[in-house]
Amino acid sequence: MSLSTDKHSIQTEKKDWSKTTFLPFFIAFFSFIAYWLALPPVSCWGLVFLVPAIWTFLLRNEKLNSFLKTQRTNQEIFPQNNVWSKGIAALFVRFVSWLASFYGQIWLATYLFWLLVAFWLTFPHPATSLGWLAVALVVSPYFPLFIALTRTFVYRWNFPIFLIAPIVWIGMEWFRKHLFGGFSFASLEHSLYQHPSLIQLAFPIGEYIVGAVIVLIGMGLGLSIRLPGDSWRRSDRKRNNLFKKESNFDDLIDSSEMVQLNDDQNEKERRIQSKCRISFFPLLVVILTVILILFWGKGQLDSFEKKYENCVAQHSSTQSKSSHFSAESTSAFRVALLQDGTTFSFPVSEDVNEAICQSYIKMTNEAAKKGAFKPDLIVWPESCFSDPFYLVSENGFFPGMESLSASDRNEQIGQILSERDQTLFDWVSNLKTPLVLGALTVEYNSNGQPNFYNSAWFVSPERMKLRNDKAHLVIFGEYLPFEEYLPDWFPLKTLCSTVKPGKASEMFFVKSSGRTDEIPILANICFESATPQFIFKQIEEVNHHNSCNPQILVNISNDGWFRHIWQIDYHLAANVFRAVENHIYVLSATHGGFSAAIDPTGKILNCGKRGKTEIVYANIYPELSANYDNIWAIYRLFPALCAFFCVLTGLIILRRKRSK
Repeated sequence: MSLSTDKHSIQTEKKDWSKTTFLPFFIAFFSFIAYWLALPPVSCWGLVFLVPAIWTFLLRNEKLNSFLKTQRTNQEIFPQNNVWSKGIAALFVRFVSWLASFYGQIWLATYLFWLLVAFWLTFPHPATSLGWLAVALVVSPYFPLFIALTRTFVYRWNFPIFLIAPIVWIGMEWFRKHLFGGFSFASLEHSLYQHPSLIQLAFPIGEYIVGAVIVLIGMGLGLSIRLPGDSWRRSDRKRNNLFKKESNFDDLIDSSEMVQLNDDQNEKERRIQSKCRISFFPLLVVILTVILILFWGKGQLDSFEKKYENCVAQHSSTQSKSSHFSAESTSAFRVALLQDGTTFSFPVSEDVNEAICQSYIKMTNEAAKKGAFKPDLIVWPESCFSDPFYLVSENGFFPGMESLSASDRNEQIGQILSERDQTLFDWVSNLKTPLVLGALTVEYNSNGQPNFYNSAWFVSPERMKLRNDKAHLVIFGEYLPFEEYLPDWFPLKTLCSTVKPGKASEMFFVKSSGRTDEIPILANICFESATPQFIFKQIEEVNHHNSCNPQILVNISNDGWFRHIWQIDYHLAANVFRAVENHIYVLSATHGGFSAAIDPTGKILNCGKRGKTEIVYANIYPELSANYDNIWAIYRLFPALCAFFCVLTGLIILRRKRSK
């Protein structure tokens, strides 16, 4: 071979490298742009099926990552010398070098995407930007792992890509929603929350299956166009290897594998392989999947609509016969959900807290006097009742009572608590409407020290007071990982609340003016509704203690920290999926966000406007909520098995690499 030929081959290699260097980054980056546009509030939901189609370009070529790895290794961008080969500088060089690799580029695009998604975490206080960076860092590895595991299954173990990609996706989503408290916002399926017919597969397995189906459809659309060099099919890899052997004539002679080939036929085959073609099998998979989704969705919606019409008809006939509702009537349960659009940042002044509380008191008085639509329940958002609820644990006491005897302490404690409750009970009795209030609970222990809880309080005109504390605390907001090892001056340590997690959930039983039975209601607080596994565990817990499932889920939240941007849309989408996967009514009262009533099919019955102060009214029929006792095991089992499958595969891969 001549010297000129060698130079030409080297130049060609460098030219190819320059074109391909940042290809994985741009593929992932453009897919995440489409991903963000598909999510609310932009809500170009059709783009969500394009996202996995773009991901196929990271999966369909067997040699893509090995080519980039080889080229990166041969480069001498960072020369190894005595200065750069020691300490932090060496780690920095290795990290920058890794970023140029196939998976490094994918991780970088993923990290930028999650920085955009979680940007609202920077609003409460400048120091919460540390939490923003940390959250993006925690959730960014899952997509590169999805690509790595899927490629391994397809190219090493010959799994069908349509089967394995959705399973690996479910496994990675399971980890994202469980580890470090879980981050469940901005899932693929949340882009479809305004289209109930497309999300009915979430019942009974959960929202994971909707995301997996999106991946399946997107993969089918992407792989339906066969590009030159594709090797995602086993037959393509065999053909490519055959051409490689044919092209290396010297190797054929050395190995005595001389084969008589028809040059014309081979040339024709190569021309076919070098052109884009349509693959009909992926399209068939897509068509069948879409038919299944629409068929199941229409069946679920039609079934619920018939039940709903029967309830309305029975309610109308009962009303026409008598002015009093009978025990068998299925009258609507009337609710009023309060919403104030005030935004704020840390620290919140007492004046702002008091002004917000007075706004909700005014709306409560207005709702209770609604005449024909007098609500059976009024729901406040989280932490908007400015006066804390004070409690004393067993053998506990208020500060300043250390010198008193036990009997004197109990007498004074009872008097103080009864005086505080009297004003509240008088107000609720005049309203003649039960309330769910979001407030801080201060409980004094046996040392006279306070413990703080973020609570939902149910207060009824019959002077009943029940409490449900928040158990799933928000990372970097209500607790800090490894807090005991951090110095006191650490910024987030001074900002994180000192609230304690609640120990057990409690149901509220509410009487309706149109019926004699009591409606079981289960409350959750803030981002607890964005965590599917917590809601299922909570329902199981109250079912075990009360021998019945709740018919209504109430979520009280305070999103006033986030300035009405896309976080409130993500939260609403999460509430929609809690309604579908539990087949239950969900009532959301959100300060600074969307207060909404959602039926068991995920249809939003009524919703507040962005940034507005208003009362959201809704008529619901609690008996339409499902009462399935065995559905929770099915939900937990399938996604957890997918996650276990991914872990097992990863361990096998690591063991084989070490053995080599």
